[in-house]
Amino acid sequence: MGNDYQYASPDAIAGLVIEKYHKLPLKGKPTVRSNGVREWTVLAGIVTETPALGPRCVSLATGVKAIPNASLPKCHGMVLHDMHAEILAIRGFNRFLLEECLKAVEQRSDYILYDKQRHSEDGSRYMFFAKSKLKIYLYVSEAPCGDASMSLISSGQQDAWADPVSRIDGVESGIVRGRDHCFQVGLTRTKPGRRDSPITYSKSCSDKLCLRQVSSLLSGLLSSILSPDSFYLSKLIVPREVYIEEDFVRAFRSRLQTGTKRKFEQDASDNDFALPSGYRTKFFEYCVTDSSWEFKKVNTEAVGGSKPSSTSILWISDLSNEAISNGVIMGAKPFVGKGQSSVSRKQMFQSFAKIYSKIGLSLDDDITYLAFKKSNVTRISVKERVYAKLKGWVYTEKDDFRLQSSVDLHRDQTK
Repeated sequence: MGNDYQYASPDAIAGLVIEKYHKLPLKGKPTVRSNGVREWTVLAGIVTETPALGPRCVSLATGVKAIPNASLPKCHGMVLHDMHAEILAIRGFNRFLLEECLKAVEQRSDYILYDKQRHSEDGSRYMFFAKSKLKIYLYVSEAPCGDASMSLISSGQQDAWADPVSRIDGVESGIVRGRDHCFQVGLTRTKPGRRDSPITYSKSCSDKLCLRQVSSLLSGLLSSILSPDSFYLSKLIVPREVYIEEDFVRAFRSRLQTGTKRKFEQDASDNDFALPSGYRTKFFEYCVTDSSWEFKKVNTEAVGGSKPSSTSILWISDLSNEAISNGVIMGAKPFVGKGQSSVSRKQMFQSFAKIYSKIGLSLDDDITYLAFKKSNVTRISVKERVYAKLKGWVYTEKDDFRLQSSVDLHRDQTK
C-alpha cells in the first residue's frame, strides 16, 4: 500500500474489539444472576495496524479485580496479580509478541525481525526489532481507574475526606488507596476496592498507562531482547461519555511534564542525559468512540441493581482463550499450581526461555524471575525516573520463583 493508506478510525478500532468479544464463548463473561442482579465489567483490547497488515485485534480482556498485596508471596508466579482489563490486555499483547519472536527466528513473523548482530547506538544489544512502523491502539470501555477517572467518581458526591490526604504507607509523598480523597487529583493511587477488602498495592490503570508512555508496552522480559522503540501506545480510545479532557491531560501528560517533553527526557536528579537507546517519551493520543458496550457499569438503583463480575476473560490471537477467576483458570484453585494462565509470570518466563534456547543462548536453571528482571538495568533506570515524577510508587510484596520450577508447565494447565 502507498501513502494513500487511511488508518482505522476510533469507532472502527473499538468495533474490532467488541466484535471479537462477541465471538468468544460465554464462559467468564458477565451475566444476570439468579436473583436478578446484573453483572458488569470493563472490556479492553489491543489493536495493531500497519499499511501492509491493516488493523488487527491481537489481545482482548475483561476484568476489574486485583489480588491482595499480602497474597503475592504465595503466588510463586502461578497467579495473576492485576486482572483489570487494560493491564490484562497488555499482558496478552506481550505474550503475543513472545510468540512472534519465536516465529521471527524462522522468519515467519509478520511483526518482528530477528537480527542478532544489530546493535543500538549506546552499545546495548537487542536481537529482535519491529519489522515496520507499527501503530498500537488500546480500546477501553471505561475511563481507566485512578487519576483519569476522578471527576467521574467525585461527580455528585460530597468530599468526606478531611485534609491532609491520608496515604497508606504513612509518608507525605506516599500512595493513596483507590478512590479515597477523590476530590484530590494528580495522585498515585492503588486499584480501587471495597473499604473492608484486603488492600492491594497494585497501581491504578491511570498510573500504569502513564508509566508505559516512557517504558513502552513491553515487559521486563521482552524489553531485554526486543527493542522497545516501536512498541509505544499510539492512541487510547474510550467511550465519549467517560472522556473528560482535563482528567486525561493531567493523568497522562501534566504529571510527567516539566516544561516540555524534551525537558522530561533530559531531567535527572544528578546529571543531564537523554533516555537510553530504544526508549523515548511517547504521549499517546486520546480518542473517543460512540461504539456501544452493553456490559458497562449501570445505575445501581436500576431494577435488580448491578455488581462487578468476579471473572475475567483473556483472548490472544492464535494462542489462547481463557476464563479467569481469582488469578487462575476458572475451575482451578489459586496458590496450588494448577490452572496457570498463559500470561502468568511462570508461563511468560517459560516462553521467554524457549526464545533464548532457540537463538543459541541459555538461562541458568537456578535463576529466579525477579533476578532476571533486575538484570535489565536499562529498563529499571527508565522506570525509576518515572516513579520519581509520579511520587508515591510503592513496591508490592515479592512474587518470585526459579526458572527450573517453570518447566513443563503445560502439563499442569487446567483445560
